[in-house]
Amino acid sequence: MTTTQGLLLDVEFVMRKGQSAIRVIIKTEEGTKRFYDMDFEPYFYVDCTEEQATKLKDFTIDYQGKKIGIKRIEHNTLVYGFKEKKLHKIVVFHPGQVPAFKTVLEKSFDCYEYNIVWTKRFIIDKQLIPSKLVQVESEGLELKKITHIPGDFKGKIKTASIDIETYNPKGLPVPEKDPSLMISYYDTQKRLFTYEKEFSLQNVDSFENEKKMIEEFDSFVKFDNPDILCTYNGDQFDLPYLQTRAKVLGTKITLGRDHIPMRTRQAGMRVITTLSGRIHFDVYPVVAFMNFIGAIKLQKLTLENTYKEVIGVQKKMVERLEIWKTWDQGTKEELDLLATYCMGDSEACQALAEYFLPQVLALSAVTGMTFLEVSRGTASQFVEMRLMREAKKRNELFPNNPGLDETKSRMGNPIQGAYVKVPKPGVYENIAVLDFKSLYPSIIISYNIDPFTINCDCCTKEESYISPTGDRFCKKKKGIIPETLEKILNERIRVQGEMKKLDKESREYKLLWAEQWSLKILMNSFYGYLVYAKARYYSRDAGESVTALARKYIQETMQKAEEAGFEVLYGDTDSSMLLYTGHTEEDVEKFRADVNKTLPGRMQLELEDFYPRGIFVSKKQGDSKEESTGAKKKYALIDKKGVIKIRGFELVRRDWSKIARDTQKSVLEILLREGDVDKACNLVREKIAELTSGKLPLSEVSILAQLRKKADKYDIISPEVSAFNKAKESGLDYSEKTVFAYVVTKAGKSISDKAMVVESAKDYDPDYYLNHQLLPAVMKILGELGVKEEDLITNSKQKGLGDW
Repeated sequence: MTTTQGLLLDVEFVMRKGQSAIRVIIKTEEGTKRFYDMDFEPYFYVDCTEEQATKLKDFTIDYQGKKIGIKRIEHNTLVYGFKEKKLHKIVVFHPGQVPAFKTVLEKSFDCYEYNIVWTKRFIIDKQLIPSKLVQVESEGLELKKITHIPGDFKGKIKTASIDIETYNPKGLPVPEKDPSLMISYYDTQKRLFTYEKEFSLQNVDSFENEKKMIEEFDSFVKFDNPDILCTYNGDQFDLPYLQTRAKVLGTKITLGRDHIPMRTRQAGMRVITTLSGRIHFDVYPVVAFMNFIGAIKLQKLTLENTYKEVIGVQKKMVERLEIWKTWDQGTKEELDLLATYCMGDSEACQALAEYFLPQVLALSAVTGMTFLEVSRGTASQFVEMRLMREAKKRNELFPNNPGLDETKSRMGNPIQGAYVKVPKPGVYENIAVLDFKSLYPSIIISYNIDPFTINCDCCTKEESYISPTGDRFCKKKKGIIPETLEKILNERIRVQGEMKKLDKESREYKLLWAEQWSLKILMNSFYGYLVYAKARYYSRDAGESVTALARKYIQETMQKAEEAGFEVLYGDTDSSMLLYTGHTEEDVEKFRADVNKTLPGRMQLELEDFYPRGIFVSKKQGDSKEESTGAKKKYALIDKKGVIKIRGFELVRRDWSKIARDTQKSVLEILLREGDVDKACNLVREKIAELTSGKLPLSEVSILAQLRKKADKYDIISPEVSAFNKAKESGLDYSEKTVFAYVVTKAGKSISDKAMVVESAKDYDPDYYLNHQLLPAVMKILGELGVKEEDLITNSKQKGLGDW
């Protein structure tokens, strides 16, 4: 028996010696090793009597043209809703037989845990932590035992990135007929694979034809042998394109660690391409997820924009629509430029992969999902995997996912949202912002909110936690959701404590930062999962109690603030803004401490900061200030260090032009920092003059858009749909998922007629941008100060903020 310790990189389902097997990929300090578990069996549970179970031993079904029976039936007692449930474990020969038997047996019995992916089942049952250390005991390549062990991996995971360029005479390349032209590879240095052409660059290998290029590239990847092969949108483009080209040319490309072909499959709304024995890290879905949750803030998710905004480097660009011309007619210098561009793409991808790698590894560990799964996962999948791991520890049966009818029923019954106190529009000074720390998670923990603790039969009303909705929650037995959340919260506090002892530039600090951020992502996803229509652990009543308690505590806090002599300016979800003019900052801190004495469990009110000045705007301009109503989360604050916090304005939205966003931001900065309304108005007048001259670059008036469904599914042709359709007709490489820029030009009658993608636009319509972009953006702010549109077009004198 041999013992091996290393990082658990991946868990795969493979066929070995004619039978299904689990393959684990272990990264040791000496290299990468693979082991096969030939003994792990697929199974699910059936609720039936002993007599019925005896009859099932001889039960057979038709499966892939053969009659097959059940391998073995075992008796199990699990816990469901805090009560023991006697079940029968149906063990089969192959993972594909689980749904086959379930489809037949569910007609007579209740079935459970039948749709757990086999590799996830392995991780859960063995209580492994992917991307953490494990110890393997093996005989040859056959795994006999695998266990999680404490400690950190000291070795280095080898990564490399690739990118391809394709022939595109019609804009959108078609892999069945348009050849791939170049494949770049980057690990510690750049390398380019191409064919037929001559280059002056030293790191370019040019072969006799495309087929040879693909074959040599495949061989090189196997020779260099990275643990993780990185792409940017390679799931949907680079890898499937190369695979199709190889098939057309009569050759093969696998890019894995054996001869099993790469696999492209549909997973919900996404396409996923996997390699056998090697992790394919598509950085794009990670960037999209991080952008969605606000960890990064990007308006365009293109490789070049993400590289610029995240890494801070501007990569060299070429005109993508002209690539085919460069290939056909370009000089050696032009071909060198194209090669440099292609290599720059893989270099950019590598930089982004290394930037996000610690985050993905940490998220993998805290959720229990493999690197491959978590890099393409959703928040609900993160929570569900963690809950299933915890349920296994508690010997609990996993609830089943809802059927289609149940899902639709859940979706048709929304929950009342958070309480919002809308501010009166205007400019305010001396603002204190207080917020509840992790409000929803702390309520769930403090009130033991869980689908199986609600209205329990073991506690009387007096013994229970009571929700404003009237529902009761058990005080005697801890639910799996609050228990898991409390573990995550305690772990994050522990990690944050360790971080304080370390140098912020050290590797250890950065790894711990990634871990605490991953724990935060997971923790803040639980409430959304609780009310997610497709969740196993769904409970509308439990979710409604969370929001009801949140409304209760935020309203009580604001009432106490008014009783303490503060004016409450604004409040929503988990925070409130107090005006403390006439009070001191110490008074605010004392008020916060007094509130905390009254809060239950893990709930805690924190001070975000003190802000000398803030601006709040209305939803729409009224005839007078008294008639207008403040907007939810539409404000700007400046702290004592001069840092501006902006929420809800157009400058953070991509569906407004750059000139509108930038001008709005400049107006806010002038008003917050200097309080000079006249200066802000003069700035707007300058921007109006620049805009109406018609000479601004198109980048200043471009509007970003992304379709939410197929273009032909829209009943009304909006400007972005019109621009998209024209782009497709002209052969541009656009799909419904593409974030594209369009301009409202002078050509056409309606705005939709005038809309064209920026690549095709020649001019812009100054009147449209003045009346529908620039003025609306600034008048949301200046209108609250009595400024009228005609004041900006003329030159009338304005008052300072002190006059309002």
